Amino acid sequence: VDIHNVEIPPLLLQPFIENAIEHGFKNKKEEGKITVNIYKDKNRYCFEIKDNGKGLSEEKKDKKLHAIDIFKKRLALREKQEEKTFKILSSKKGTTVKFCLRQ
Repeated sequence: VDIHNVEIPPLLLQPFIENAIEHGFKNKKEEGKITVNIYKDKNRYCFEIKDNGKGLSEEKKDKKLHAIDIFKKRLALREKQEEKTFKILSSKKGTTVKFCLRQ
């Protein structure tokens, strides 16, 4: 990805990284790790944020739905069907968030 020619809307990655630090690593004995991958897939730029935190409990999943809904609405405002690319996978071994933006 040519970082000098790609514009990323502000605050798309920040909420997921902040949640990993604030919630996923809280009371975790092992060292926390966050990996952010940005790659090009055809005419899209894809983002993948992975952490090795505690994952989302069912209770936390319900609370996070509101934040995720807001995130999807922000993508929908771009009117490029990008909200359909959003995925969140979580287990006791961590959480992965994926989404793609069209050029």
